[in-house]
Amino acid sequence: MVNAAGGWAGEVATLAGLTVPVVHLRRSVYAAAPGVLSADLPMTIDLGSGVYVRSEGDRLLFAAARPDQVDGYDISVDWLFLGY
Repeated sequence: MVNAAGGWAGEVATLAGLTVPVVHLRRSVYAAAPGVLSADLPMTIDLGSGVYVRSEGDRLLFAAARPDQVDGYDISVDWLFLGY
């Protein structure tokens, strides 16, 4: 059996009577300008902070969650974080 439900994997697993510790966590993702990478990089995660970096073509992506962000599905827009 394969559970390919992404952020909903925990909820889908409960349908089969299983416990899978997957939760949604909102992150801000940033991309470097095109052309900054000449080779692919593996996804690297700092387990202490949750910050990750990975390559996407010739760009570098990096992401982090706010320390005060609560786990769970959240599509609200944080206007203060955007600078408005």
